[in-house]
Amino acid sequence: MYGITIENQWMSVWYFSRSHCAISEPFDFTVDYERFVTIMLSFLFATSKELGYDDEIRRWRDLDGHICYVYKIGTSYYRTIEQIDEHQTGRLGGRATRVWKAIEIVSANDLRPAPGSVEVVIRDIWLQDGAKTEEALQTAIFESLQKVAILLNDEERLEKPTSEDDGRMIDRIKAAKSCNDWTGALECVKNRRYEDYFLRIGSYGFGAKTKTKAADAEAAPDIFKAAKHPIVESAQLPGANRSTISTSTSTSHGYGAPPPPKVHREYSIRTRHFLVYTEVCVALQFLVDYQDVLKGLEDAVMALRLLLLAGWVHRDISAGNILLYKWSETNSRGKLGDLEYAREYVYDPSGTIGGDPKTGTAIFMPVEIRKQNTFFQPLKRDIMKARPPVIHNFEHDLESIFW
Repeated sequence: MYGITIENQWMSVWYFSRSHCAISEPFDFTVDYERFVTIMLSFLFATSKELGYDDEIRRWRDLDGHICYVYKIGTSYYRTIEQIDEHQTGRLGGRATRVWKAIEIVSANDLRPAPGSVEVVIRDIWLQDGAKTEEALQTAIFESLQKVAILLNDEERLEKPTSEDDGRMIDRIKAAKSCNDWTGALECVKNRRYEDYFLRIGSYGFGAKTKTKAADAEAAPDIFKAAKHPIVESAQLPGANRSTISTSTSTSHGYGAPPPPKVHREYSIRTRHFLVYTEVCVALQFLVDYQDVLKGLEDAVMALRLLLLAGWVHRDISAGNILLYKWSETNSRGKLGDLEYAREYVYDPSGTIGGDPKTGTAIFMPVEIRKQNTFFQPLKRDIMKARPPVIHNFEHDLESIFW
């Protein structure tokens, strides 16, 4: 969106987005009146989309007179019922995640529930352009598990791998078979029931996209001053379960401490993504029944075992990403969500690929990832060479479960 500030006769035009903010050089509008008129006419004749409004979302009042939002996702329309969660939506830049309980409606102008519709969950998030969506990552994980299932049902290929990928999968399968408590995970894959342990995505769509940074724009980090008081997050405060990613090893600084070093930013374009989940779940942090908590954790460990068999790591285990779905008073299942940081595990002892940044939620982050240093080093290592980078592995995901 855009804005204008005027101080005496000096005028500046602002651009705000989820990727970056920009401000023009101030000009004297009493002298440069042609520029002033051009700006005003541009705003006057701009479309709602050009002004920054997202055509896929409309603000309405529901049948009871309460404010709601209507999302167009694919060819369907959904009316929000209540907000389940949000993260840093008041900040200008970032992912600005909102999670809604919603229901499909008849049309954009008819807010009545569509025939046969049930409550769903909508996730509204701004991702960097080119980043893989949760739907794409989940599809890739399921494709890997499908290959594992084929191997489990083909004893001949288990003994004679036909490719290097088969060999790595077979190594993981044999390691799992050597552990008695992995029988359930192997049977789950063999019977193709692995989708039950992840959030079910019904549909997805895309919304607005931010503009690119002007080629001749210069960074102006001192326009917005930093807060004078430290920001404290704890497990009891909203945001304690939120995901953060940082490539810096410095910690947050409080009032009076020197500011952290400036980090170069790319200001990548961000695109709005919408995901519709067909199951309304409750995050682990909001569960009040201890039995439900244990069920959620138990099934989360099962989901991590499935990821290991697929050759993937989650990298963002937290109390907000483990959820419980209850379809009756006595039947429930834990689910693992938020796969944006998930990736295939690559063993790279040489360090050519590079280590993982500090990815995840701070209070659940594995110690090695947080400190960017491994506890145990190879017995024979050249002390003149740098230590190998820290690579996020299955044990790190499992450690987050304990935290």
